[in-house]
Amino acid sequence: MILRRFIEHVKDQNWFAVGLDVLVVITGIFLGMQVTDWNDTRKDAALEIAYLERLSGDLRHNAESLEESAEFHAHIHKNINALATVLIDDSVSEANLAEQSKRLAPWGAYPTADVRMGAWEELVSTGRLSLISDQSVREALQTVATMKEQADGQFSYIRSSAGDWTSGNGKFLTVMQDETGEVFLVPNLRAVVGDTQFIQKLLFEASRQNRAATIRKQQAETNQKALDLVKCALDQRTCPPSNS
Repeated sequence: MILRRFIEHVKDQNWFAVGLDVLVVITGIFLGMQVTDWNDTRKDAALEIAYLERLSGDLRHNAESLEESAEFHAHIHKNINALATVLIDDSVSEANLAEQSKRLAPWGAYPTADVRMGAWEELVSTGRLSLISDQSVREALQTVATMKEQADGQFSYIRSSAGDWTSGNGKFLTVMQDETGEVFLVPNLRAVVGDTQFIQKLLFEASRQNRAATIRKQQAETNQKALDLVKCALDQRTCPPSNS
């Protein structure tokens, strides 16, 4: 209808009406583009919130899981140092050795931390990272991802260097058999009391466990910092007070 009217105005050389028709068309196109842009912006904002909520869940889980992992390695580090101190003393009691034996089970363990990166990996793989409008949040998330990659590499090295910390110390383990005939190994700490080579291996293991605890602690803190920024982006009321 607009096109037919436009043609009629041109035929009639009604240039004023032609100008109005052109203005109406341009205005319609402009308004249509504005509505489309507004709708896209609204969709992007809703998608950003959805991703931020997912990121919040991942980061909260990671901070808690990594903190638990740090405490696990710190506890082992403490126990190994305590045993090394006990083994130096040739007069250590059997009761003390028995108590130390109960704490041997997790030594040499470097479990993989339960770190969730699903929301972050989806943002990166789909090219949607720009949906996160706050640059400080994007930078914090990138730091979390980079630190995870570095930590994975460091733990791989720690595991390979740890090996079997009991190797070369056959006297430390005694072969036992229960009433069902099943054979199992029992630690014999008395056999390694005063054994400087064994104590040195213990201290090396303690050092590795301490390094593992430090790495997980740093990861936990990095995830917590990112979580705080994400929570702030979701709800300004959770933001720390400004210094200004």
